[in-house]
Amino acid sequence: MNAAEVVNFLKGLRGVAFSGVYEKSLFECDRTKRNGNVQKVTVAILDAGPEGGQTRYHCFAQADDGANATGNPAGTIESVLATVHWGDLDR
Repeated sequence: MNAAEVVNFLKGLRGVAFSGVYEKSLFECDRTKRNGNVQKVTVAILDAGPEGGQTRYHCFAQADDGANATGNPAGTIESVLATVHWGDLDR
């Protein structure tokens, strides 16, 4: 079963009533903060599948020092990554 089939299967489970099902991709990144310190950042991209339309993708970033960043959902990965408030990772 591929990821799209798993998403559809989970959405169709009787008696479970998931309000959303997403495939999750994780990326581990190194980032230099404005103060010169290096952060390890995990970037998670959630994909609701083609039926998600303009809110198909969501992105969340979490740094090893506890800082977080997110943005607005979008219909493309490029758009969702462009809307993340990356500066929040400097707080």
